[in-house]
Amino acid sequence: MCSDEKEDVESAFLSNQFWKLLTLNVKVTEGLLILENQQLEKFNEMDGLTLLKKQIVAIINDRWYFMHSSMHCVGIVLDPEWLKKG
Repeated sequence: MCSDEKEDVESAFLSNQFWKLLTLNVKVTEGLLILENQQLEKFNEMDGLTLLKKQIVAIINDRWYFMHSSMHCVGIVLDPEWLKKG
């Protein structure tokens, strides 16, 4: 990474706009997690098809955790390409 890119990343992290967008992102993500948990609770309350329900929940959780791992999120936040599009 050249010094110009480092300065761009540093200025992005120090900007108020970055932190406002990050705060908004956290609030939206938190809302989505609450919604997902509510849906899973209702799904689990359904009678019958226990094995099928467990398989479906496992697929949903595997995909969710793959796309929302800490490393995945950090990679997007730190990617200079996305910082410039903000």
